[in-house]
Amino acid sequence: NPDTASSRGNRRVLDVAFSPDGKRLAMASAESNVIIWDTETGSHLETLSGHSNEVWSVAFAPNGLTLASGSTDGTVRLWNTATSRELVRLAPEDGFDSRSLMFSPDGNRMLAAAARGTLFWPIQTREEVGSATVRQLADWLESDLDFQNRIRLQSENLRLHESLEQLSRQQPDNLSV
Repeated sequence: NPDTASSRGNRRVLDVAFSPDGKRLAMASAESNVIIWDTETGSHLETLSGHSNEVWSVAFAPNGLTLASGSTDGTVRLWNTATSRELVRLAPEDGFDSRSLMFSPDGNRMLAAAARGTLFWPIQTREEVGSATVRQLADWLESDLDFQNRIRLQSENLRLHESLEQLSRQQPDNLSV
């Protein structure tokens, strides 16, 4: 484990998963990261950071394009394996510490298991995520919410720029966009 040891994690490895093609290995680190290894050379390829507590579970989608990680921070994150960027952050409920993740054989659903129960999610395509972001932005514009703070929160979404462009095409007369 290349992570620096801490009193919390002590560099423990909590789960591993091979990519469908067998060329990469994802490792769940107690230091709150996901470590990606090249299985042919044994070299460290990438460290995926974003969780704020121990990562307990990792799973590759059947097509190998998405990696899921579950943490005791109460989130499940989906990562783009080509860019190593976070695609989606799922935060089901307080105290839902995903200990096991699995994609359906077609990759359209994901199951997360925790001590408190299990959750089953449909997995959205890039287009569906983009459309959901456009709808979310439109709702925020029409509400009394502090829009600047919402945009700051949403800026972690990799499709924000595309969603803003799409929203401005859909609502050309809306000066808020």
